[in-house]
Amino acid sequence: MIKRIFLSLSAFIAILAAGAGAYAYAELSGFFVEKKAIAELEDILDDHLVVLAPEGDGPFRAVVFFHGCAGLYRNGEPMTIMPDYANIAVEEGYAAVIVDSLTPRNLEFWSAVPTVCQGWRLRGGERAGDALAALKAVKKDPRLRSDDVVLAGWSHGA
Repeated sequence: MIKRIFLSLSAFIAILAAGAGAYAYAELSGFFVEKKAIAELEDILDDHLVVLAPEGDGPFRAVVFFHGCAGLYRNGEPMTIMPDYANIAVEEGYAAVIVDSLTPRNLEFWSAVPTVCQGWRLRGGERAGDALAALKAVKKDPRLRSDDVVLAGWSHGA
């Protein structure tokens, strides 16, 4: 009797471990991320990239800023941390490119905190696509040097 219980419990634990392993593999391999072409991501982000450049002639070295999981806005008002860092970059002679990954996907602070911050929406693979799309935008902007770009991200944007 004890042997049967032990074998049943062992089988249950093995099945549970296999399921957890399969889920982890699928998560890490990007199975849950909708695949999009870089051109499509460029279109999504097109109106949601803000470029701040120093005075003078460019092209300028660039810092591309990626917000954390809560985004750039709270209750429709901009949070100050990203513009503060962008202004520091501009003061140091860099152009600052602020990428808003949430607004074009109809996500805002209160919907992002329980979904994006918990890994249910806008997973890391999608944000990686945003990074590639932002770099393509840098290459297209004559004010920016595409050969000297720094990526700066916070939490989910890192």
